[in-house]
Amino acid sequence: ISRRTVGRSILEGGVAAEIQLAHEIKHTDSLTASSDGTSEKHINYESQHIAFKNPNSRKIATHVLRVFNVASSIDHTSETQVEGWKNRITSLADLFNRSPFALRHNQSLFSLEFARKLKGMNGDHAADQKKTFALMGAWKYWMTLLDLGSAKLRSTPVPEIVDLVNSAHATKITNAGGMEAWLQLSETDQEAQNILMMEDLAISLGDEAFELLSEPEKRELTLFLRAGCCMHKELNSVKGGATAMAQWWITNDIPGPVLLANHDNAAVLDSIPAGEDAGTAAEIRALEVSGAGGIKATSLAGAIFNNKDEKKGQQDSHRIFFHDIKCGHSTKFPNTSSTRYQSNCGAAAEIVAYLPYYKLFMLAIKDRKEKHRLNHMEQNLQSALHDTPTITELAVLALYGIFVTEPYIKYVRGSGLTDTNILDLGPFHNNFIRHIQALIANPALLLASDTADSAEFLGQATWRKSRAVAEIHAMCSSLPHIQPVLCAFLTGALETWERFCEEFVEGGAVDQLTKPERESAWMPATNDVNEGTLGKVVRINRRNKPTQTMHQNVAQTMFAQNETQEFVEENFTAEDHDFCRREARIRDASQLEAKRLAEIGEHEDAKVAAKRARDQIREDRAAVNRAATAAATCNLVSSISELEPMKVKQLDEQLDVLRQWDMSIRAKSFYGNKKEKLAAAVAAFERYEARGRAQSDAGGLITH
Repeated sequence: ISRRTVGRSILEGGVAAEIQLAHEIKHTDSLTASSDGTSEKHINYESQHIAFKNPNSRKIATHVLRVFNVASSIDHTSETQVEGWKNRITSLADLFNRSPFALRHNQSLFSLEFARKLKGMNGDHAADQKKTFALMGAWKYWMTLLDLGSAKLRSTPVPEIVDLVNSAHATKITNAGGMEAWLQLSETDQEAQNILMMEDLAISLGDEAFELLSEPEKRELTLFLRAGCCMHKELNSVKGGATAMAQWWITNDIPGPVLLANHDNAAVLDSIPAGEDAGTAAEIRALEVSGAGGIKATSLAGAIFNNKDEKKGQQDSHRIFFHDIKCGHSTKFPNTSSTRYQSNCGAAAEIVAYLPYYKLFMLAIKDRKEKHRLNHMEQNLQSALHDTPTITELAVLALYGIFVTEPYIKYVRGSGLTDTNILDLGPFHNNFIRHIQALIANPALLLASDTADSAEFLGQATWRKSRAVAEIHAMCSSLPHIQPVLCAFLTGALETWERFCEEFVEGGAVDQLTKPERESAWMPATNDVNEGTLGKVVRINRRNKPTQTMHQNVAQTMFAQNETQEFVEENFTAEDHDFCRREARIRDASQLEAKRLAEIGEHEDAKVAAKRARDQIREDRAAVNRAATAAATCNLVSSISELEPMKVKQLDEQLDVLRQWDMSIRAKSFYGNKKEKLAAAVAAFERYEARGRAQSDAGGLITH
């Protein structure tokens, strides 16, 4: 089989997957959307999925997650993301409506139908995702009015339609500047204006129809909910807890974890004399950017023991060393180097569980080297492993991961991505917050071995009996601050949980949903499906198949993950296969990959041109100001007495001249009236006289 045949076969599968997706959208009662973005080699990529109850009558009606699209984008703005959704549904509808499958079943799909069935969006908690949700909600509402208005037009008697269109036409001509101006427009522009006129007419009629609906009918049409991602909630809770934990040492004026500065910053900090504080700008910056504490230690450990670059770090040497220690279990160190979820808490548990052995391993690393010397990163980790405050933070991270994170993730993820509706998790999250409050009130639940062994967490005794917990309980007596540090961490985590669970607030939109509404707006508890698809399509597939185009990559992914093979076997005929082959050949010949890259290149060029244009405008404006100031310099007063009779504009000119050497003079707008400006000019002139006058050879401006 030739390379081209293979490529076209993949594209055929993508066409079939798109027909299947459009068919399922057509037959489902409601759906929700989710997305996520990433960047790879300085290019933005967006993954989109939709969730709905499987309309296939031969199966049990379960919810499914379908790949909607994965594509590169010119940027990651919310506006671009929304356009991506709209363009994708338009292209799907166009393909489906042209297909013999749709013609044979007398079906058609339009964007209006997708918007009407769209009941919610979920994703991470970034500001751009919240804005995307708001823009999609506005688009859904606009499409709802357009749908209602179009329906009203179809049911309106012809004479009334004629009157409505004539009135709209007259308004259109007036807005164009009159009939003469209208006739000057090109046919393309006139057609665009006519389409816009009919849309405006439909929206106007739709608005009237919407106001006549009952409140339940309005709610049914406008229901559109946002939910977050439970994994991101947990991730941010650890960040919030770690921040509060680091602040506890400072607030209580207790020496905190040892500073783990990088090589360059360590050299700067080492130059500070003992007993003195950082004084120079370089010393202050080195102190501010240098990390310390449990999170920093786990990051260093991940980089040394399981680096994402397989050529760096200890890698299998670590596994071999711990093989017998772990009773024959060969395990990798938690992947903090690749910022995996829960990896910092897992790494902390790993370190405290085998702390004496990690100290021995660091000595083994040193002694294996020719000069018996650890590198700077390894020395930092060595220092952290022997530092009591750092071990305290590692113990806190481990306890949180075992007693909070693990049962939480187990509950929200269930046994699969489609088992849990995030809209049903409101009561659970309320109980979860109360669980953390109980731990803050009684930290002995975690720190005392008798209570930790017998307690239930989150309503389930699912926490694993961990070696890390036993080691922490054994070392508690040597960690004098572990209880208040644990409470500080839990308090910071609690504040974060309360902020990131805003969708579950009592009396909020989710809390007021009926059971059928929750079912219609079903959304997964996590955004794992988008994150996983991005990792597979953008990174793994492109690395393993470097010559495959992005469109082939996405087609292959959709065909596999959306169970398209089964759909094709059950529903396709020979003419459907012929259509897919023809469409694949058209796509193959249309140079989609080249167009994709060209679009990105054109956008980058346009950004550069726009920024250069703005820079030139600023430079031109600055040149004009410099010329005006230089001209005004010739009129600089020779004594304070000349300032007093001046008007406001003249005082502004004097301030501009004097500001060339006296940067303490504020902007002209800062001085509210003539009296303040005169006082500022007099003070500046007095400083000027104190320093003496000097003019530059080139521009005649006053110099230092």
